[in-house]
Parts: sequence; structure tokens; C-alpha cells
Amino acid sequence: MKDYGYSEGKSTNSMKLKQITLRLPYNLYEKAKREAEREGYSFNAYALKAINHYLLNF
Repeated sequence: MKDYGYSEGKSTNSMKLKQITLRLPYNLYEKAKREAEREGYSFNAYALKAINHYLLNF
């Protein structure tokens, strides 16, 4: 699993984290959850990876 330089709920390397509530359609959540498990990520790490990838390629 890739390390994105953060620990959930903590500040590391002067990176502050913000906890949010994200509402997703159930089918999108289930698909992302399956992909996260398949790739060996937690759902949170997978969501962060997906958002980061989208924003870097926006």
C-alpha cells in the first residue's frame, strides 16, 4: 500500500487534516469500497487517492 504522507486524524509533515462527512450514492460507495479492498487500501485512503488523482489531472 502506498503511503500518502499522512496518518488519519493526525497532523504530519505540517499537513493538517480535515475530517468531513461525505454523502455518496450507495452504488458508488459499494464500487469504491470493492476497489479499495481489491487494491489493499482502506476506503478512506482510496477516496483520498481518487480525489488527489482527479485534482492533479483536472
